[in-house]
Amino acid sequence: MKKISFYLIVIGLAILNGSCRKDAIKNLDGNEGIVYITEHDSTKSFANYHSFKIADW
Repeated sequence: MKKISFYLIVIGLAILNGSCRKDAIKNLDGNEGIVYITEHDSTKSFANYHSFKIADW
């Protein structure tokens, strides 16, 4: 039973380690959709906005 637990932990750690990538955008496939990267504008105040709209393409 201890061997099975040990192997499951090792396999779980291997999966977690393999899934973390430094540059996720670089490794995307074409079928994973379009990725939009935005930058935060610290000069814009969004306190007065109550709703927003995201356009469909």
